Amino acid sequence: MRWGAVIAWGTAGAALLVAGLGVSWLSIPLGGIRFNPGWVALVYAAVLLARNLLLRPHLDLTQRELHDWGEALGAETVRILSLHRQGRPAADIADLLERDRGLPREVSLKYMIALARYGRRGAGRTEGP
Repeated sequence: MRWGAVIAWGTAGAALLVAGLGVSWLSIPLGGIRFNPGWVALVYAAVLLARNLLLRPHLDLTQRELHDWGEALGAETVRILSLHRQGRPAADIADLLERDRGLPREVSLKYMIALARYGRRGAGRTEGP
């Protein structure tokens, strides 16, 4: 998930609201009231946050998908990682797997998300003595 955008927009909105308390030119006159654009940034951050939280459960492979496609995905793991290291976008890799192996695009993308999570946790790394 892209949490950086939520943090950036939320911070910008809060900063504009706070700065607007002391600097009058930050407020835009709208129909007799003065409107601080920081509210727009905060609302946008809230929408991004809601989207991230609502999408999160749909980014995991289901048991059915693992049952149906797990073996084929496992066979393509090295290829996926190699293409990723070459700088190929995930969408292109998923399209390639769909064309070559018949793997559904959504399943391939979910698998790549799972691989990224696994890699971020440092799985498989051994520590020296």
